[in-house]
Amino acid sequence: MLRDVMKGLVNLLRNNIPAPAGRTDPWIYPGWPRQGFKPPWISIVQIGSSEGARTIAKSVYSLVYQIDIWVSLKDRYTIGDETFAGSKLRDYLADKVLETIKNNKQFADNVLDTEIRNTGQDFDDLLDEHGILRKSITIEVRYWG
Repeated sequence: MLRDVMKGLVNLLRNNIPAPAGRTDPWIYPGWPRQGFKPPWISIVQIGSSEGARTIAKSVYSLVYQIDIWVSLKDRYTIGDETFAGSKLRDYLADKVLETIKNNKQFADNVLDTEIRNTGQDFDDLLDEHGILRKSITIEVRYWG
């Protein structure tokens, strides 16, 4: 069941957030970016879980995911008719993630609800050394399992 929720979340974002022009390789993944990754990149990592209410046959589980948007300062992408780069690209992609989740709170079988817990914390910890900007969004998914 955990795998189904992660797969559903990855597919939800892949199907609703268009790839930047010229980008043909997958760029939304479960797990942290691999060494040598090419930004922009959206990573989804489960960072917590708990079991809530129970019935005879099932329990309600709560899964917490961190969704990170990674972009390079030097990359420029055209989305629609507009060109995005740096923090503008990061913020645009974060807004698309939030919009997609808000509009699809029951994105997979047995998912009861999805709550956005953190709407986007900016991290510039990789900026000086690697020229990478990151924004982190935290969501909680409740499902029957």
